Amino acid sequence: MNLKTYLRSALTVAALAAIPAAAIAQMKIIAVQAKVGGTNYGVAPNAEQIPVNVGDRVRVDLVGTSIEGGRGVERQVNARFDVASGRGMIDIAQAGSNWVVVNIRSAGDAQLGYAVNGNYDMRGNLRNGRITLQISDNRRRGGQDRGQEGDRGGYGDRGGHGGNERWDRAQEVTRRLYLGILGVEPR
Repeated sequence: MNLKTYLRSALTVAALAAIPAAAIAQMKIIAVQAKVGGTNYGVAPNAEQIPVNVGDRVRVDLVGTSIEGGRGVERQVNARFDVASGRGMIDIAQAGSNWVVVNIRSAGDAQLGYAVNGNYDMRGNLRNGRITLQISDNRRRGGQDRGQEGDRGGYGDRGGHGGNERWDRAQEVTRRLYLGILGVEPR
Protein backbone atom coordinates (compact mmCIF):
# COMPACT_ATOMS: atom_id res chain seq x y z
CA MET A 1 0.00 0.00 0.00
CA ASN A 2 1.50 3.30 -0.96
CA LEU A 3 1.39 6.46 1.16
CA LYS A 4 -1.22 8.17 -1.00
CA THR A 5 -3.71 5.29 -0.65
CA TYR A 6 -3.02 5.08 3.08
CA LEU A 7 -3.69 8.83 3.59
CA ARG A 8 -6.86 8.67 1.50
CA SER A 9 -8.15 5.73 3.57
CA ALA A 10 -7.30 7.50 6.84
CA LEU A 11 -9.11 10.68 5.72
CA THR A 12 -12.17 8.65 4.66
CA VAL A 13 -12.33 6.86 8.01
CA ALA A 14 -11.93 10.19 9.87
CA ALA A 15 -14.70 11.79 7.78
CA LEU A 16 -17.04 8.86 8.38
CA ALA A 17 -16.34 8.99 12.11
CA ALA A 18 -17.26 12.70 12.18
CA ILE A 19 -20.63 12.21 10.43
CA PRO A 20 -22.43 10.36 13.26
CA ALA A 21 -21.32 13.02 15.76
CA ALA A 22 -22.95 15.71 13.62
CA ALA A 23 -26.01 13.55 12.97
CA ILE A 24 -26.77 13.06 16.69
CA ALA A 25 -26.39 16.69 17.66
CA GLN A 26 -28.84 17.71 20.36
CA MET A 27 -32.16 19.14 19.27
CA LYS A 28 -32.79 22.45 21.05
CA ILE A 29 -36.27 22.52 22.62
CA ILE A 30 -37.51 25.89 23.95
CA ALA A 31 -41.04 24.89 25.08
CA VAL A 32 -43.02 21.72 25.78
CA GLN A 33 -46.68 21.14 24.91
CA ALA A 34 -49.23 18.35 25.29
CA LYS A 35 -51.16 17.58 22.11
CA VAL A 36 -54.68 16.21 22.65
CA GLY A 37 -57.11 15.72 19.77
CA GLY A 38 -55.08 17.91 17.43
CA THR A 39 -54.93 20.84 19.89
CA ASN A 40 -51.72 21.89 21.64
CA TYR A 41 -51.83 22.89 25.32
CA GLY A 42 -48.86 24.58 26.97
CA VAL A 43 -47.04 22.52 29.58
CA ALA A 44 -43.77 24.35 30.18
CA PRO A 45 -43.03 27.20 30.57
CA ASN A 46 -46.76 28.07 30.13
CA ALA A 47 -49.04 25.56 31.87
CA GLU A 48 -52.60 25.16 30.54
CA GLN A 49 -55.30 22.79 31.77
CA ILE A 50 -56.62 20.25 29.28
CA PRO A 51 -60.43 19.92 29.37
CA VAL A 52 -61.68 16.31 29.26
CA ASN A 53 -64.85 14.48 30.31
CA VAL A 54 -65.51 11.47 32.53
CA GLY A 55 -65.61 8.34 30.39
CA ASP A 56 -63.22 9.74 27.77
CA ARG A 57 -60.16 7.87 26.57
CA VAL A 58 -57.64 10.46 25.40
CA ARG A 59 -54.23 10.25 23.78
CA VAL A 60 -51.73 12.81 25.06
CA ASP A 61 -48.63 13.39 22.89
CA LEU A 62 -45.63 15.27 24.31
CA VAL A 63 -44.21 17.67 21.73
CA GLY A 64 -41.65 20.43 21.87
CA THR A 65 -40.96 23.60 19.96
CA SER A 66 -37.58 23.59 18.22
CA ILE A 67 -36.15 26.59 16.37
CA GLU A 68 -35.05 25.52 12.91
CA GLY A 69 -34.21 27.96 10.14
CA GLY A 70 -35.42 30.89 12.26
CA ARG A 71 -38.92 29.51 12.85
CA GLY A 72 -40.61 27.30 15.44
CA VAL A 73 -41.11 23.67 14.45
CA GLU A 74 -43.07 21.05 16.40
CA ARG A 75 -41.03 17.94 17.27
CA GLN A 76 -41.81 14.80 19.25
CA VAL A 77 -40.24 14.66 22.71
CA ASN A 78 -39.64 11.19 24.14
CA ALA A 79 -40.64 10.77 27.79
CA ARG A 80 -41.84 8.39 30.51
CA PHE A 81 -45.29 9.09 31.96
CA ASP A 82 -46.96 8.38 35.31
CA VAL A 83 -50.05 9.46 37.26
CA ALA A 84 -48.68 12.28 39.42
CA SER A 85 -51.93 13.22 41.18
CA GLY A 86 -55.51 12.03 40.98
CA ARG A 87 -54.98 8.29 41.26
CA GLY A 88 -58.33 6.63 40.70
CA MET A 89 -59.51 9.62 38.65
CA ILE A 90 -57.28 8.70 35.71
CA ASP A 91 -55.24 5.70 34.72
CA ILE A 92 -52.74 4.99 31.98
CA ALA A 93 -54.02 2.45 29.46
CA GLN A 94 -51.12 2.51 26.95
CA ALA A 95 -47.82 4.31 26.54
CA GLY A 96 -45.41 4.93 23.67
CA SER A 97 -42.12 6.75 23.34
CA ASN A 98 -43.71 10.23 23.34
CA TRP A 99 -47.42 9.56 24.03
CA VAL A 100 -49.79 8.03 26.54
CA VAL A 101 -53.46 6.95 26.39
CA VAL A 102 -55.39 7.90 29.53
CA ASN A 103 -58.77 6.61 30.74
CA ILE A 104 -60.78 9.29 32.56
CA ARG A 105 -62.66 7.83 35.55
CA SER A 106 -64.04 10.67 37.71
CA ALA A 107 -64.37 14.47 37.82
CA GLY A 108 -61.86 16.93 39.29
CA ASP A 109 -58.26 17.86 38.49
CA ALA A 110 -55.63 15.19 37.84
CA GLN A 111 -52.04 15.36 36.64
CA LEU A 112 -49.82 13.22 34.45
CA GLY A 113 -46.14 13.43 35.30
CA TYR A 114 -43.50 13.20 32.59
CA ALA A 115 -39.72 12.77 32.57
CA VAL A 116 -37.96 13.45 29.26
CA ASN A 117 -35.80 10.66 27.81
CA GLY A 118 -33.31 11.38 25.08
CA ASN A 119 -30.62 13.73 23.95
CA TYR A 120 -32.35 17.13 23.91
CA ASP A 121 -30.85 20.55 24.55
CA MET A 122 -33.43 22.06 26.90
CA ARG A 123 -33.59 23.94 30.18
CA GLY A 124 -33.80 21.80 33.30
CA ASN A 125 -37.34 22.92 34.17
CA LEU A 126 -38.58 21.47 30.84
CA ARG A 127 -37.12 17.97 31.45
CA ASN A 128 -39.65 16.98 34.16
CA GLY A 129 -43.15 18.31 34.66
CA ARG A 130 -46.85 17.76 34.96
CA ILE A 131 -49.71 17.86 32.50
CA THR A 132 -52.96 18.98 34.18
CA LEU A 133 -56.29 17.45 33.12
CA GLN A 134 -59.45 19.37 34.08
CA ILE A 135 -62.10 16.65 34.23
CA SER A 136 -65.83 17.43 33.91
CA ASP A 137 -68.70 15.02 34.39
CA ASN A 138 -70.95 15.66 31.37
CA ARG A 139 -72.54 12.21 31.31
CA ARG A 140 -75.84 13.56 32.71
CA ARG A 141 -77.75 16.42 31.21
CA GLY A 142 -77.70 19.26 33.65
CA GLY A 143 -74.14 18.51 34.84
CA GLN A 144 -73.19 21.54 36.93
CA ASP A 145 -76.56 23.30 36.79
CA ARG A 146 -78.43 20.26 38.11
CA GLY A 147 -81.19 21.10 40.56
CA GLN A 148 -81.84 24.58 39.20
CA GLU A 149 -85.11 23.47 37.63
CA GLY A 150 -87.10 22.68 40.75
CA ASP A 151 -87.41 19.29 42.40
CA ARG A 152 -87.23 17.20 39.22
CA GLY A 153 -83.46 16.43 39.42
CA GLY A 154 -82.53 18.76 36.57
CA TYR A 155 -85.03 17.48 34.01
CA GLY A 156 -87.45 20.38 34.24
CA ASP A 157 -91.10 20.50 33.20
CA ARG A 158 -92.72 19.99 29.81
CA GLY A 159 -90.67 21.80 27.18
CA GLY A 160 -87.97 22.73 29.71
CA HIS A 161 -85.29 21.04 27.62
CA GLY A 162 -86.48 21.96 24.12
CA GLY A 163 -86.38 18.61 22.31
CA ASN A 164 -84.62 16.47 24.90
CA GLU A 165 -84.79 12.91 23.60
CA ARG A 166 -85.75 11.48 26.99
CA TRP A 167 -88.66 13.92 27.37
CA ASP A 168 -89.84 13.22 23.81
CA ARG A 169 -89.86 9.45 24.43
CA ALA A 170 -91.81 9.92 27.67
CA GLN A 171 -94.43 12.02 25.84
CA GLU A 172 -94.73 9.38 23.11
CA VAL A 173 -95.23 6.57 25.67
CA THR A 174 -97.88 8.64 27.48
CA ARG A 175 -99.71 9.35 24.20
CA ARG A 176 -99.75 5.64 23.27
CA LEU A 177 -101.04 4.65 26.72
CA TYR A 178 -103.87 7.20 26.50
CA LEU A 179 -104.81 5.96 23.03
CA GLY A 180 -104.55 2.27 23.97
CA ILE A 181 -106.42 2.44 27.30
CA LEU A 182 -108.80 5.40 26.98
CA GLY A 183 -109.02 5.65 23.21
CA VAL A 184 -108.39 9.44 23.27
CA GLU A 185 -105.40 11.75 22.71
CA PRO A 186 -103.91 13.25 25.90
CA ARG A 187 -104.76 16.90 26.65
